[in-house]
Amino acid sequence: MKILALGDTLLRTKNGEDPFKYVANLFFEADLVLVNLEACLLKKNKRYPNVQEKSVLLSTEQESLTWLHRYKEKLVFCLANNHILDYGKEGYEDTVTFLKESGYMYCPIDQHKDFEIKGQVLRVYSLAQHIKHKIEYQEMMLSAPKYESAPGLLNVVMIHWGESQVLMPSLKQIDHAQEMIDAGCSIVIGNHSHTPQPLVMKGTKNAIVYSLGNFNMRSHSVRQQPVHHMPNVVQFAISDSHTIQTTQVPALINWNMQPVIKQEVSGYLKEINRLIPDKLDTPFERFKYKLIYYTHLSHGFILGSISGGWIPRIKKYGISHFLQMLKWMASKRFVIHLILLPFYPLTRPTKLLRKINKLKLNEL
Repeated sequence: MKILALGDTLLRTKNGEDPFKYVANLFFEADLVLVNLEACLLKKNKRYPNVQEKSVLLSTEQESLTWLHRYKEKLVFCLANNHILDYGKEGYEDTVTFLKESGYMYCPIDQHKDFEIKGQVLRVYSLAQHIKHKIEYQEMMLSAPKYESAPGLLNVVMIHWGESQVLMPSLKQIDHAQEMIDAGCSIVIGNHSHTPQPLVMKGTKNAIVYSLGNFNMRSHSVRQQPVHHMPNVVQFAISDSHTIQTTQVPALINWNMQPVIKQEVSGYLKEINRLIPDKLDTPFERFKYKLIYYTHLSHGFILGSISGGWIPRIKKYGISHFLQMLKWMASKRFVIHLILLPFYPLTRPTKLLRKINKLKLNEL
């Protein structure tokens, strides 16, 4: 069984071309392609009454997706993320209705889905820590994960989690991933950071990708950087006994939001994989990792949140969001990151991030 995992996807390009044009062969080599659909699929000219107050709203018109049918037998759209309810319940329902009526496979936000492949069953869970609406299924699976064990059954979680603009997961994410594996999950696949994060094998039968980064996407809330053009495309080859082999496919996203295979960036993915230490067992090792992570996060948490989140929201929605920003600035978490901000350039992940962002993409 061969599974391909893809990160944040809008299903559109700037000029209307097929966004998967240059990587289509990867799709047809796989039995299934799991993709994080980071947009609502909306009806053209329809008014949606319950649009969320956010700095960035993501959607794609259903009528523009005539090119998508060639991948119908391969794609599985995972819907749980922080943008799937941008246009309220109505936007989500229109997305699901379009996928269902058009014959596309998908994994909704309120139940898992089974897919039979070569006599095996791939059970996919689409989860998100960033959905603000109360969804009982999501709360249950995030707080107390438990996965069925049966012959021929392989559990895979596609999870939207963590913080954006960082190259490493938090200690909480690392612990959560281990909890899911201990509960019976074979593969954990993360999204949301808009950057590639480490791929880690746990023995021969478990794999964790902390973030796949962007795939068919551009940066909306912060200044576009080369790291936002570097997807973490991962192939999983799974045997009948459920041993797992992984391959990272180096690629870059072009000006038209189309991923293109580029072997030149493979070394950067390997460096990112090494950002998580082999051992995080002792209190000192865990504290050291946590300190490095929070320092690496500080720049995006403070400056990125202000420039890409609060200021656009204040311009769009007014004084109420300005008052919310002041409350955020008075929080303990803000103060901690403010203290750590001067040390941001000194961390290993920040040095790697800056190295990546010096790449001249048009020369690769």
